[in-house]
Amino acid sequence: MEPTILSGSYVYARKTINYNVGDIVVVSIRDGFSIIKRIISIEQQKLKLCGDNSSKSSSLCEPWYSKEDIIGKVIISF
Repeated sequence: MEPTILSGSYVYARKTINYNVGDIVVVSIRDGFSIIKRIISIEQQKLKLCGDNSSKSSSLCEPWYSKEDIIGKVIISF
């Protein structure tokens, strides 16, 4: 999520009822592994995610994720 959230940063995320395009979220993708990405599209309870670093692509941005996979919305990073 660089340059918005630097590598090695800590984040505080909170589960909410509503998520919107533009929100940065922590998403569980498999076996206790989570990613932090920005929501770029929402369709029928599915989310399309993308990182903020336009010079790097990520295969983790290709699939659609379920809202149930969201751990929380990033409130602050430090």
